[in-house]
Amino acid sequence: MWGRIDEGFYLVGENFEIRVSRNPISLDLNLIQTHGARVVIYKGQREDIGDGALTDRVGVVLGVKTADCFPIFLISKFAVGVLHAGWRGSIRGIALEGLMAMYENFGVKPEEITVIFGPGICGKCYEVGEEVAELFGKFAIPKGNGKYLLDLYGYNRRIFESYGVKLIVPPPACTYEDPFLFSHRRGDKGRLYNTVKMKGYASDIL
Repeated sequence: MWGRIDEGFYLVGENFEIRVSRNPISLDLNLIQTHGARVVIYKGQREDIGDGALTDRVGVVLGVKTADCFPIFLISKFAVGVLHAGWRGSIRGIALEGLMAMYENFGVKPEEITVIFGPGICGKCYEVGEEVAELFGKFAIPKGNGKYLLDLYGYNRRIFESYGVKLIVPPPACTYEDPFLFSHRRGDKGRLYNTVKMKGYASDIL
């Protein structure tokens, strides 16, 4: 499903285009990310504060920057968007906020959304301390010496499933394991640019 290109990954459906790139991509909305759970509705503004953005406008390019956190794309017939999900945003409810915003603003129900995870750090590589692990329960597995391995993908996937999302596409790669991708945990200073554009209105998504 995911395709690989020199600068990253891409995924194209009937009414959307997703790009994950090491190189900057021009955006219609500059999102100032705060590791929170605020989801912005694009209404023509050039800049806004939040960790997610949605639109029902054809041709608008929305995006988030990551370097181990997960970009999560929300795709439907009538609206698309992207969320930035690190551990802070995840525990603050960015996944649910995205689903609620899709329904409240565009009338799109969870079962009508395809959730697509971009590359992020996997549960075998994401080491956290006890204070963070306690927040995530069974999704944080003890590693020893007060360290835990956190499955951030699994945590967010479970939230989407519990609210009725039927189709979830897993991440194409782990940012820590893949030397081509930027990883904060490896010490990289660069960021991945994760974008989504709505091409039109579709009868089928994938």
